[in-house]
Amino acid sequence: MKRLCSLFISLAIVLLAIIPALAADYGCSLTLDSKVQTGKGFTVQLNVFGGGDVAAALFTVCYDPNVMELKSASLADGIDGKLEYSISEGTASLVFLNAKGETLAQDERAIITLKFNALSTPCNAYITLYGEQAVSSDESYLPCGYGIKYPIELAEKVSGSVSRSGGTRVNTSPSSGSSKNSSSKSSKASNISGQEHPNASTSYSNGTVTSLGSGENPQSPFIYIVFGVIIALCVVCAVTVIYRAGKRRGEIHQSQKSDRENSNGSADNDVKITDDAACLDDIFNEDNADFFDSDEE
Repeated sequence: MKRLCSLFISLAIVLLAIIPALAADYGCSLTLDSKVQTGKGFTVQLNVFGGGDVAAALFTVCYDPNVMELKSASLADGIDGKLEYSISEGTASLVFLNAKGETLAQDERAIITLKFNALSTPCNAYITLYGEQAVSSDESYLPCGYGIKYPIELAEKVSGSVSRSGGTRVNTSPSSGSSKNSSSKSSKASNISGQEHPNASTSYSNGTVTSLGSGENPQSPFIYIVFGVIIALCVVCAVTVIYRAGKRRGEIHQSQKSDRENSNGSADNDVKITDDAACLDDIFNEDNADFFDSDEE
């Protein structure tokens, strides 16, 4: 019984360790103003958040090259690691690398700074971020396969306070998510939300980094955790059944042993009584032998 209790306690400890892991939810976002002035530069911060840490992450940023230009990308202040990126026709592919892992928190934390330049055409446009692939320092996969579209207004004059642009989830892939196409269909694209785009592997033209994975949609760690809990419960149930069966068998064996001992004791008593009676008869006959002999004469 003590072993069974120890097993249940161990299972409870494992479940308590799993709960924080389930709470961790890796994500990414952009921080940018909802309105910028044409002909001026503006900065966009790429953030990560969630739980645990991120050691490698692949991002794709799409925008309309006809109305804005991405000048450079660099690690944000206070961030260690390395950044590789390439820019081609309104699409920037970025890979963040940090062997020690960058600690994640529930609040957004900027890890990459993007510097844009707004061209001279006033219009409404979008910048779309795709968090395609990411892994932690222990090589655990961090699922984040969706795109977020951020509206931005390019105006000739900007006065007063400017609010932060809010993002909307989209279901397009990075290859088809350039703002050149989406800006011409802005009214339609702004209503797309709530779905995730299929994971796509991204390659670099300079050949430095090709991909963080195979490009297939990997299984969520939650599935493996559920399977592990189910297997653990099955093991506990099997141990419980075996323990009860063994205990029942022991009780039956002990009962049969007691019955045999009782029956053997009764037989010994009967034999002893019979032997005692025979001895008494012999003694009686010896003591009265003379009496019986005189009677016969």
